[in-house]
Amino acid sequence: MSENMFTKSPNIAFLLGSLSGKGGIERVTSIIGEGLSEKNVAKVHIISFQPFQPKKGYSWNDEISYFNLLSERKGMRQGIIEAALNLRKYLSKNKIDILIVCGHRFCLLGGLSVIGKQTKMIYWSHSSFYGEKNKYKWWNEQFGGFFSKCVVSLTKADVNNYKNKTLSNNVFQIYNPIDDKLLEDQSVYNPHTNKIISVGRLNEQKRFDTNLIEVAKIVLHKNPHLEWHIYGDGELRDVINNKIIENNLVKRVKLMGNVKGLYNLYNEYSLMVMTSGYEGFPMVLLEGMSKNLPLLSFDIPTGPNEIIQNNSNGFLIPAFNYSDMAEKIEYLMSSPDILISFSENNRQYLQPFRLSNIMGQWCQLLVKYIEDKSKG
Repeated sequence: MSENMFTKSPNIAFLLGSLSGKGGIERVTSIIGEGLSEKNVAKVHIISFQPFQPKKGYSWNDEISYFNLLSERKGMRQGIIEAALNLRKYLSKNKIDILIVCGHRFCLLGGLSVIGKQTKMIYWSHSSFYGEKNKYKWWNEQFGGFFSKCVVSLTKADVNNYKNKTLSNNVFQIYNPIDDKLLEDQSVYNPHTNKIISVGRLNEQKRFDTNLIEVAKIVLHKNPHLEWHIYGDGELRDVINNKIIENNLVKRVKLMGNVKGLYNLYNEYSLMVMTSGYEGFPMVLLEGMSKNLPLLSFDIPTGPNEIIQNNSNGFLIPAFNYSDMAEKIEYLMSSPDILISFSENNRQYLQPFRLSNIMGQWCQLLVKYIEDKSKG
C-alpha cells in the first residue's frame, strides 16, 4: 500500500450498526479503517447507526473520527429518517468522498443519504448473498446494488450472485484480511492437547445448538478424553447450555464466553471446527489458519472452501453430514502426524489474506472512484 496513491488525502467514511459489539463487521472494519488512516493515506470516519462508546468493542485508532447518527437506540424503521438527515449533514460538512456501507442492513439508509451528494457509495457485503433467507435482506441487497457505484463481495463464489441477482454494474471481490497481530506470535503447534475449539456468536447462523451438538454427541461419547470449547456469546446461550445438559455433554462441551486475548488461547487447541449453516467470509477460519490450527468445516456455499484446501490444511465436509464430520474429527485427533502436516501446510495459503495485500486492493478500488469523482 502506497501513501502516494492519492493526490490528496481523501475522506472515507464507514457506516455500521454499532461499534460497541464484537462481531465480524466491527472487527474487520477496525482493521481496514486503521490501515487506511495510518501514514495519512486517508482521513477515516466511522459512522454508527446506534449510539456507541469507542472504547468498547474492538480497538479503534484515536486518529479516526467517530459519529453517532442517533442519540438513543431505535430500530431501523423508527430511526431511518432521523439517521438519514443526520448522515446527509455529516457527509456534506466533512466533504466525504466515499461512503462504505458495511452490511446489507444499512443499504437503504446509505442510499438515501448520498442522493444529490458528491459522496459516492460503496456497498461492502459482509454475508453470503444466499445466507439469510428473508425478503428484508433481499430488498436491501437490491438497494445496495442500485445506490452504490460498486459492490465489494467477500468471496469469489458471490461475485456472480451480485452481478446476476442485483442491479449492480460493478462487483469487486476483496477478502477480509488476517489481523497482523495474529502473525506476530509463532508458538509451536501442539497436536496433543485433546481439545477442539469453535468460535462465533451464539446465534442461529453458527448452529452450535444443532450441528455442533449432534457431531459432539458422536465424537465425545466415544472419546471421553476429548473436550470441545466454544468461545462467544449470544441469544442462544441458554438453549445451547440446555442441549449440552440434555445430551450428557457437561464438562465435555464447554461454553467459554467472550474472553480478552482470544488470539493467545488458540495455542491451547489442536483443531478448529466450524459448524455454521452459512457464512459470508469466516474470519474465525482465517484466525485459526494464521495460528497454525488444522481446520474442519461443512462445505457451505461461500467462505470455507476459499480458505480450507481439502486434505491439505483441513477437511471440507459435505454440508451437515454429521457422521462424516465426526469421523474426520476422530481421525485427526488420533493422528498427530496428519495434524502436524495440516498445521504446517497453512503457511503456504496465507499470502492472499495478508493485510498488506488486502489494503493494496482497497486503495486501488478507492482511487478508481475518487479519480472518477474529480473528473466530474
